[in-house]
Amino acid sequence: MFAEAMPFITHYISELAKELCQKRPEYHLSGIQQKWLSYCLTGMLLTGTLCWTAFERMGLGGYSIGALSWMFRNTKLPWSHLLQVSFSMLIRILQIKSGVIVVDDSDHRRAKTTSRIYGAHKIFDKKTSGYYNGQCLVFLVLVTKTVTIPIGFSFYRPDPKYRAWEKEDKRLAKAGVKASQRPKAPQPDPEYPTGV
Repeated sequence: MFAEAMPFITHYISELAKELCQKRPEYHLSGIQQKWLSYCLTGMLLTGTLCWTAFERMGLGGYSIGALSWMFRNTKLPWSHLLQVSFSMLIRILQIKSGVIVVDDSDHRRAKTTSRIYGAHKIFDKKTSGYYNGQCLVFLVLVTKTVTIPIGFSFYRPDPKYRAWEKEDKRLAKAGVKASQRPKAPQPDPEYPTGV
């Protein structure tokens, strides 16, 4: 249970705001944004999840679910710049001199109906050889001898044009149409990177 953000988190967010102003003067964190972000990080640390309901319950009424989610949806926080500045700040504070950059991807099952969940698509389940609806998150992390720090992340989403071509290509191949007579694969779309 917590009524306020933990002091070390509040201090970290305050330092992050200063660093952001120095490195990216066009962006800044207002006092309200800093307070909200500190509260959410405290909630994540104490509950082990990113869940507004859990934050409201554990937060002793500090924020309502509506206020927490409204701030997340409507604030103009420069998320990608915050991550970059936080990364460089941690490298400096922890005095990290070397490490290895690793790509880590993980699939997360979601509900059967996923029309409103970003990046959700049909994923092959290696355990059951079936399929399920889910999201594939791809993380870029720096691994050092002492700590692992996230650098960035993205959602993998399959290219719908390529999937449609692939389905049609398999159908035509099964029907006996030669490869030279089947349509060529569409050009890769930068909106749907494959990492290959």
